[in-house]
Amino acid sequence: MNQQIDLNALRDAVLQTQSQGRMQPTDEQKTILVSKEGKMIMAGDAGDEERRTMSRVQQDTFHGRPEREALTVQEFMPASTMHHTTPEGYQGWLYSFQCAYGITYRMFAFFDGSYYQVLVLEPKVEEKYRSAHRGHIFKDGHICFGTRYNSGRTTLKQAYAKSVLWATGMSGLLLNKYQIFPMSINNLDD
Repeated sequence: MNQQIDLNALRDAVLQTQSQGRMQPTDEQKTILVSKEGKMIMAGDAGDEERRTMSRVQQDTFHGRPEREALTVQEFMPASTMHHTTPEGYQGWLYSFQCAYGITYRMFAFFDGSYYQVLVLEPKVEEKYRSAHRGHIFKDGHICFGTRYNSGRTTLKQAYAKSVLWATGMSGLLLNKYQIFPMSINNLDD
């Protein structure tokens, strides 16, 4: 692979793909390939061996976390979800929903620097359930989603979805429908 890529053609291919809201171009020949040495080539200029051994570049728009979060909120979270910054400087999303039992929950999802955490703002969870294994909620009010990811989730979408499942389990406890948290097999007394 000795040929130099036409940077104007590369830019045009990327911008066209992004304007279509796609990750890859509709014209396979405009796919950008990268070698393990960091050389780029358009698929239309590559041979079969190069196509087989090179990585395809996702040509979608570069997004930062705030932009990705806003898209997630727009597509997957309640319409009333709003951006909020806490007095401590945490930026995140306030949202409300009714669980399967009809109880309204108000929560705050935020990125802790590594993972997404969710704080339960309403309803007030009884102290006896505030444990990582009994009610799967910590004393400070954030949900314990498990042992991975610092008890959080890797995406806002996952944190939101799991918080809705958690709310259904917690409501089962609050309404005395269950003696233990019904959405987990990890229910120990702390």
